[in-house]
Amino acid sequence: MDITQLKYFLTIAKYQNITQASNELNIAQPALSMSLARMEEMLGVKLFERRKRKLYINTYGEILQKYGLQMLELYEKAMGDIEAEKNMSERTLSVGISDWGFPRNILSDFVEENPDIDLNVNLMYLSNSGQDANPLEGRGCDVLITPLPVNYEYVCVKEYYRERLYIIVPRGHRFCEQREVDLRELEGEHIYLNGYYSHFGWFVRQLLEEYNVTPGKLDACTAEALPKLVTVQNALAFMVKGMNLYMENSEEIRFLPIAPAIYRSVGLAWSSLRAPTKAMQTFAGFMEKRFKREEGEER
Repeated sequence: MDITQLKYFLTIAKYQNITQASNELNIAQPALSMSLARMEEMLGVKLFERRKRKLYINTYGEILQKYGLQMLELYEKAMGDIEAEKNMSERTLSVGISDWGFPRNILSDFVEENPDIDLNVNLMYLSNSGQDANPLEGRGCDVLITPLPVNYEYVCVKEYYRERLYIIVPRGHRFCEQREVDLRELEGEHIYLNGYYSHFGWFVRQLLEEYNVTPGKLDACTAEALPKLVTVQNALAFMVKGMNLYMENSEEIRFLPIAPAIYRSVGLAWSSLRAPTKAMQTFAGFMEKRFKREEGEER
């Protein structure tokens, strides 16, 4: 028995008349009679007594009518709650950022273009250990802006852009007067990471291992603390230009590109266990259009 059959039965029970019920339901009388006959066959009992071409609801019909009305009320309430949640998900979007390297003016531009979407942004560190099959589930995050790769079983990813890697050095460091730095020159240097277990920290450690570079010391700290620690310790740190939020006004720090150029990929990650909401699709379309435009401008 499906919900349509139940509605048909309740309407017949309301009028105890096939003609009146078919008029309210706007369906043909034979189709309504056939639906009632199938329901009675499925239940194995008659729901109405038929006397002199009239219907009279019987005990079985009264039982089904009593609980059927409750079932229909619960069904309609559930459909209303689902619709309300659907409408809410179409108007809200929770975006996680795995590090501050992402150009945040893009988020403000998205809000300006889509004023009907309520955007919530949270910093969410995502390691690349792959120990959790789906780290996005249960963390209140619809989509995550993150460096790639992201190696998780139930996470979908799409690359949008690449950004060049730099190092920052304090004035007075032996690299300070150079225009660029070869990665192999970092052998024995004191290096700070913006989060040892963050994706960026993992990326840098993998890079040092790939180039067989052994730092004299490898420490981790927050982005806020990097300028002071690098200056006081005469150390250096890896950085992408989008991470320079805490260094824009620092006269003690220099950005030096690594040569040959090294890039990291950045994109969106989302759970494959959830159907994308309209807001998620809108954000993905915005990202696609934005970075295609910027790629064209660079050319």
